[in-house]
Amino acid sequence: MMLPLHEEHHAQDFLRELPIRQKTLDTYRSMYKCHIHAGLGGKRIEDIRRNDVQAVIHPLPPQTSHLLLAAL
Repeated sequence: MMLPLHEEHHAQDFLRELPIRQKTLDTYRSMYKCHIHAGLGGKRIEDIRRNDVQAVIHPLPPQTSHLLLAAL
């Protein structure tokens, strides 16, 4: 499942505008692609609830879940 195109585009634009180092940006993009987009794809942003995010984060190792929360 994929996020609606306008929201996918918005996420990429948002990441591009962050005042962060390239390595951090690469990490956030990877987190988005592997976990956020994969786990929440198809849902509209306004329809995502805490339990949706928890379902994505719960099975991940602690360091990965912390990075994922930072990316969110």
